[in-house]
Amino acid sequence: MNRFKKLFVFFFILLIHWNDLYAQKELVPYMDYSRCLTGFKSNSGARIWEPEFEFVQPCSLHGFDPKDYTHWLVKHQSGLLGLLDEKGKMVIPFVYEELTSCRNELFIAKKEGRCGIIRTDGSVVVAFLYEEIILTEYGYRLMKNGVLGIMDSNFKVLLEPQ
Repeated sequence: MNRFKKLFVFFFILLIHWNDLYAQKELVPYMDYSRCLTGFKSNSGARIWEPEFEFVQPCSLHGFDPKDYTHWLVKHQSGLLGLLDEKGKMVIPFVYEELTSCRNELFIAKKEGRCGIIRTDGSVVVAFLYEEIILTEYGYRLMKNGVLGIMDSNFKVLLEPQ
């Protein structure tokens, strides 16, 4: 019985935290179970996006504190990824095969089989030239034609993959 009480308390606290987290948000996901798609509503219940997303995930542009998770990384039913802000406005259009938040409003994106780095305003920071870009502690690891390269955090290529 003691285990049951601990488990109950754990889930109760988790539920309270989950509700607090979403009560502060202006955009709340909801599921259309008949189509297995997710849409978004406002806190007042108004539909912002009809259910057309296969996948939704809270996303932070700055850090890992749950309060920083103000945006939504979404996979559209077309199979492409994009980003919505806290009000449901499309920040990054649904044109990317992969989209990974890396730091300070930057995303590693994959489009037409090539990776680059973009900002949330849509501007391209690093051209879509690479097979792979991976964030590291000191910058980025690049791969082009199966050869590794290195780029620093200021986007200066230190070792060109040739």
